[in-house]
Amino acid sequence: AISAHYSPILGELFTTKTGRTLYIFSCSAPSGGGAPGCDEPGAPAGFWSALCGDAQECSRRWRPYLAAPGAKGSGEWSVVDVADPMFSDPAGTTYPAGGSRVKAWAWRGRPVYTFHQDRAPGDIWGHMVRWFGLSGFVAIEVPGRAITP
Repeated sequence: AISAHYSPILGELFTTKTGRTLYIFSCSAPSGGGAPGCDEPGAPAGFWSALCGDAQECSRRWRPYLAAPGAKGSGEWSVVDVADPMFSDPAGTTYPAGGSRVKAWAWRGRPVYTFHQDRAPGDIWGHMVRWFGLSGFVAIEVPGRAITP
């Protein structure tokens, strides 16, 4: 279900079996007082909505990479339950417990997504889509196979 594709800009990236680049949501805003970090379940959805608007629009742009029924993870890959859409309103919670859920692939415990503008194998239009450098999406580089400057 997970493949790799070479990008002349980034090196080898994890992709879907059809070559679409896989991304994780990453956030560097600090969590405070024991609250979850901005890229963890339970975090405020404002970080996501700043990038893509309301929940329906975020779900249109960023699709969880669905796992086949009965799929099992291995190594750094696992199958997780992910809310879809990932939040109900910008002031709400990411991955709310009561929302509809899908089984999706995760890398190092983080759900992975495809980006709606990536059309051809190796496209990385979603890489570094960021909000003030605090939160955003990054393509998942195959460890040890990235291009270094």
